[in-house]
Amino acid sequence: MVCNQAASGIAAVSRETGIPTMFGVLTTENLEQAINRSGGKVGNLGSDCAVGAIESVRLLQSIKTG
Repeated sequence: MVCNQAASGIAAVSRETGIPTMFGVLTTENLEQAINRSGGKVGNLGSDCAVGAIESVRLLQSIKTG
């Protein structure tokens, strides 16, 4: 339920503003999964999302400036 509502809200922001948005919400069933997805065995998925957002901004800037 939380994931679906978060995804809907993030998509709405992108549609309404024309600015690309990133979905960086971790959906976990337990503490172990949360730890693994936030710097554990799987890497830091939140950090990966932030890097993607920064790369998207840089790409848009380079397109606008030619």
